[in-house]
Amino acid sequence: MLGVMIDDRLNGLAHLHYIRGKVARILNRLTIARGRRGLSGKVLKVLYKRALERLVTYAAPAWWAGTVRQIDLLNKIQRQVLLAISGAFRTTSTAALQVICGLEPTHLVCEMQAAVFHIKHHSPYVSLFGEIYTGPQLETYRETWIHPSSIAKVQWDKDFPPSQFSIFTDGSKTDGRVGAAFHVIEGSKQSRLSVSS
Repeated sequence: MLGVMIDDRLNGLAHLHYIRGKVARILNRLTIARGRRGLSGKVLKVLYKRALERLVTYAAPAWWAGTVRQIDLLNKIQRQVLLAISGAFRTTSTAALQVICGLEPTHLVCEMQAAVFHIKHHSPYVSLFGEIYTGPQLETYRETWIHPSSIAKVQWDKDFPPSQFSIFTDGSKTDGRVGAAFHVIEGSKQSRLSVSS
């Protein structure tokens, strides 16, 4: 398959080792640019989400099996990026780095991509985050889709008996303050009340 390394064991580890080297080379260049050109951690985070994470999770449904060895290798790959983004010490745990940087673990991203692939290709069951979903639990595509503008409008007062008065309400929030008002029309008399905090 294009861009996926496959070995005789078909466990995806050869691909992850290849990707680990590729990410390490790219990250080396980025950390040099960080020192010389002043790239911030925010820029590195955006580059990770937009480029490196997609490089790591490319074709995940083909090689992702969710084994402990795959998860460990993905954590090692992501850890190097997290250290570069945060500038934290090497002794900081990977889970703490993920929280500090605001990035989800890569193995969860791979699992979600595999699940979405199986849903799109009408798999009878899908495993996502340890839960197995079957037929009725999955949403299905219907060919009889109707555009929302062609749906008949709802008339709320159609089935209600006529009333001798009408009430109109409004609520709003501006400049950190909340206000509410109502207006009552009863024949020719009108009453108003407004409240603000």
